[in-house]
Amino acid sequence: MDTLKKIGNGLISAGILLSTVLFYHWFVPELNVIVSIAGTIFFLTALFFGHRRTYISCMIFTAISVLMFANIIFNAYYSGYLTLELLGSAKFLGDVTDVIVLLIRPQYFVIFLGPVLAWTGAVILRRTAATASGEASSATPVFHKYRRTFGTAGLILLALVVLNPLQFSYIQSVGSTEMISYHLKDILKHTIGYGVVSYDAEFEMDYQASESDPLFGIAEGKNLIVIQAEALQDFVIGEEYNGQELTPVLNELLKENTIHFDNYYMQIAAGNTSDAEFATNNSIYGTGQSYTYEIYKNNAFRGLPWLLMERGYSTIAMHGYEGQFWSRDVAYETQGFETFVDKDGFRRYGTETAWGINDEDFFRQAVKYMKDQEEPFYSFLVTLSNHTPFELPEQLSTLELKEEHVGTLFGNYLRSVHYADKALEVLIEQLKNEGLYENTVIALYGDHFGLSVSDEANVNHMSEFLGREYKFSDAANVPLIIHIPGAEGLPETVSVAGGQTDFLPTMAYLMGFDELDTLYMGQNLLETGQEGYVIQYRYAQPGTFITNEYCYNASTDGIFTNGKAYTLENGERMKLTEDMRELFHRSLGLAQKVHEVLDDDVIRQLYYADGKADRVETKLVELPKAPVTTPVKPPSPAPEVIPEPVLPPDLVTTGPAVTLPEGEMNVEQNDSGNSSQSVI
Repeated sequence: MDTLKKIGNGLISAGILLSTVLFYHWFVPELNVIVSIAGTIFFLTALFFGHRRTYISCMIFTAISVLMFANIIFNAYYSGYLTLELLGSAKFLGDVTDVIVLLIRPQYFVIFLGPVLAWTGAVILRRTAATASGEASSATPVFHKYRRTFGTAGLILLALVVLNPLQFSYIQSVGSTEMISYHLKDILKHTIGYGVVSYDAEFEMDYQASESDPLFGIAEGKNLIVIQAEALQDFVIGEEYNGQELTPVLNELLKENTIHFDNYYMQIAAGNTSDAEFATNNSIYGTGQSYTYEIYKNNAFRGLPWLLMERGYSTIAMHGYEGQFWSRDVAYETQGFETFVDKDGFRRYGTETAWGINDEDFFRQAVKYMKDQEEPFYSFLVTLSNHTPFELPEQLSTLELKEEHVGTLFGNYLRSVHYADKALEVLIEQLKNEGLYENTVIALYGDHFGLSVSDEANVNHMSEFLGREYKFSDAANVPLIIHIPGAEGLPETVSVAGGQTDFLPTMAYLMGFDELDTLYMGQNLLETGQEGYVIQYRYAQPGTFITNEYCYNASTDGIFTNGKAYTLENGERMKLTEDMRELFHRSLGLAQKVHEVLDDDVIRQLYYADGKADRVETKLVELPKAPVTTPVKPPSPAPEVIPEPVLPPDLVTTGPAVTLPEGEMNVEQNDSGNSSQSVI
């Protein structure tokens, strides 16, 4: 009997040890690895051997193992633990199945062997206890004498780590890296606000017009096309791979009338792509609670679409995916887009990508919609083809990969980027054909990275490609390219550090805004002597920021001195300074300030208190549906057949067959019930 008890207890202990070690092996926290492993093992051991009912302990352990598995997958892409505030984005999991599958490794499922061992051990212990007592018992026979002491000690230690009543920095560090205590702290933080620290920070809002600057107003009155290019990173611009230009179209565009902001960074939160467009149009960082468009869909906003409408612009947004994704169909009413064209407004003429319409078909039809807009117009386009997992159909890509990159995410990304660049040529040619090109500004930026630093294979391939270690700042670096046909004296490259919240002030300057009459957190990147500063709190820990010269990466425990700073040029480690600490606190403070602005609907209070309209009735464009076929009536009795007269040969007329132009046939009935056809 003692032998069976030892086997049962041994299986439970082995299960705890296996799941815990595997979790931290794949999750890889930056700090306190050994302490975190020991802490999780102790808490799980206390759960089993400090509790009478082993089956309940097994259920809890199974749930914790599921959480471990979810954290591993989440960390592989987002770098960090799951949080309660991200639950609001869970409804979109079905739409990113390909991404999730890409992150899952078969070996991750081994973590569930831990609960299997624990359940097996629990069954053995229960049967042993039943045999010994003559009746079924669920009591845990191990440590029976010290069970309460053991369980109480586990609860006290867990409470000390989570609550940290004496505010020891080391306890704070451990509590932010050990999994169980982290999630308990997260629950307390987002339910009762325990552990939240406030930091003071204000939006600077120092936009100034400069009539003497030749760049000021250089795009005034022109049409504006803003392209949010899916997963476009800056490293591909101007680069060659295997003897081929990765972005020949963009490279050609950069030769004249174009500004390239090469130190520009994504600024996304829980809404990923949708937060990139939110930050771009509003100069406000998105929320980490869920996705901004959904949580704040009833807020009032006063971003670029609204400001341009006040200057006589019509506004239209286009995206070849489902309109309700990220709640765009609702959010665009408060964003100020008068017209929205989603996937139901586009035809698929060519090969589709994994996410739908290819970029060439999208651009070709988008220009047709722009042609119908009242000028000047603001057209906001979101592309699809260069989307994770970058598995492009063979007929769409012409980039020849090296053998070692075939089938890798890195190789797929290069092929996909190469095609997305090629599609831009279709846009430019269509604009020229429709007579829109010369009077239109084209601004293009990447929404977020394509190659994560959490994937070891990505890091290895990118480090080899760059000739130095691939870091977070490299992944977050997306291009901003502004092309103004006919404009002279544009700087070829602007290297001040900027992010998507800086787009609105910068574009307002180029378009001649005398003032920026709205609430904004960005800065005009064209201002002389500008000190760049970009905050991050997604895919990097809160408090992370980037300047003109370096990146400060905050640590997972939120303690400044545990963070790391490195130069952008070569990744060399830098000594931390008090100036960095101030910028660290400012980064945290700005993230908190954003939530205050959004939660309190501050823009409504400032600009719509007089009852002014705060939304538009966005027109959702759909393709015309196929005509409804009228049911055929039963045939009437056949009339008497009267032979037609035979005409003399000289009265018979012949002529060439008429070929209708290609297009969709629109069938209409006239008053007499006959059908007439027109070509759309």
